[in-house]
Amino acid sequence: MKKCIDASRAGFTLKNLSVACVISLAASIPAAPVFAQGEGLALEEVIVTARKRYEPLQETPVSVTVLTEELQVSSVRSLRDIQNYAPNVNINKNGAGAGAASISIRGVSYQEVDKSLDPSVGVIMDGVYLGTNVGQLLSNFDIARIEVLRGPQGTLFGKNTTGGVINVVRTRPTGELGGEVRLGVGSWDLRDFKGLLNFPIIKDKLAAKVYAIDTSNDGWLENTTIGEDTGRTDISNYGFSLLATPVEDFEIQFSYDDLTDESDLNGGHNFTPDDSVGCSVLAPLGDLNVIPGITPEVISTSTVCASQDTGSDKDSVSMNGHQIASVETDAYTLRAEWNIDAGDIVYVGGYRENDEFRRNEFDSSAADYLLLDFDQEYEQTSHELNFASSFSDTFDFVVGLYYWDSEYSQRSDTFGAAYSFFVGQRPTDSSSFLTQNQKTRSTAAYFHGDWHITENLTATLGARYTDEEKELRGQTPTAVLADGTIYTDNGVNPPSVSTFAEDDWQETTPKFGLSYLFNDGIMLFASYAEGFK
Repeated sequence: MKKCIDASRAGFTLKNLSVACVISLAASIPAAPVFAQGEGLALEEVIVTARKRYEPLQETPVSVTVLTEELQVSSVRSLRDIQNYAPNVNINKNGAGAGAASISIRGVSYQEVDKSLDPSVGVIMDGVYLGTNVGQLLSNFDIARIEVLRGPQGTLFGKNTTGGVINVVRTRPTGELGGEVRLGVGSWDLRDFKGLLNFPIIKDKLAAKVYAIDTSNDGWLENTTIGEDTGRTDISNYGFSLLATPVEDFEIQFSYDDLTDESDLNGGHNFTPDDSVGCSVLAPLGDLNVIPGITPEVISTSTVCASQDTGSDKDSVSMNGHQIASVETDAYTLRAEWNIDAGDIVYVGGYRENDEFRRNEFDSSAADYLLLDFDQEYEQTSHELNFASSFSDTFDFVVGLYYWDSEYSQRSDTFGAAYSFFVGQRPTDSSSFLTQNQKTRSTAAYFHGDWHITENLTATLGARYTDEEKELRGQTPTAVLADGTIYTDNGVNPPSVSTFAEDDWQETTPKFGLSYLFNDGIMLFASYAEGFK
């Protein structure tokens, strides 16, 4: 059993603090299998990397849940489903992006898909931090273990991990011929294929692994306007990994992943009050007739309000199209590890790029009233080099350097009768767009050490120094008329304005802790940690 007291404060560009007092009874941790040994029970040793070194879970003074056997349960289909096994963790699908996650750990959460802000919970895959929550709902396949770390992890993981970390570790190429195939069918015409193949290329020197995932269904909501099901799932994911061990005590692994998610966003019902501006045509026109070109039929023929939305119920919606969302991701990961007498030297480099699109129907009605098309391109590059010592029985540490660079550009186009109404045009004749671009560069150095005062008592001390810069360029909405000309001002819409902003931050985030190991099954520890966002 684990009991945690957490004092934290979350905010934009604020440090997050966490104080934890934990008594952990190892035999109760659900992530590790229990087996009979003699007349009693014993816990099988589970090796984790929650502190960037290989160590037994029972001797790790961190509030962590490790999932291994649970990943074989058929109901655990994606990262979202691990919340059923990890206390203080809530993971939901974010309805604003393809495969996007809304993750909360101990109440610290992040709900946006806009990349000008950073997720508060870090999802790490094979050592690479995923800088956007779009694409975070990873499929549960070919995963060796998942470690859920609660509270700020600023010392070792840094990069906005103010709420916690979900550390996903996939399987390595085995070097032996073998594989796995999973097939599934289900309601709403679910079709699910997952396959993996391991094989040697050069015996004991070069091994390979390839995998493929294809999941689709027809959706469970009926769209009564277009006569089709909506809420569809359409995901394909494939990749390969090469593991080379050219000499003893040195290995290098390269992985490539391709993900395409073209699933629908959630459907919506129209709850717009009949007496609102958008529905009560005559009242607003009395106030807005000063705008040239406005006539009642401009908006009245295109509006569906709550009382007119007769095609929606708990199993159906009446929107005039699918809530389309898609993301195409290419990811490259390079990991090298060199074991020397003094410890382990590890390098992890990652590059990811996303091409995203979504269409939001804000009115959730059968009318072509208010729609937004959202295009975004995102890319990130990261490099991390660390050294984990093992040359002393009384003191061990991890020291490292980290570099991060990311950039995104986005454009959103708004169109439909509602927008045309306000610029005095016929329905759907006009539109507007706005753009945004941001660059982020972050560098960090960190140290995390354990002093074994006695055989059972250990003191922990760590710190991370971060230097981060952001540059943001944006443009307020620009109106485009039917003939393609830019509309500047009609008394309602101001002229488009371009903006530029930049800032930088320097922050040191510490960690202190004490732990006492009573025996192989019980540990008492207390820790204080800060994170930086």
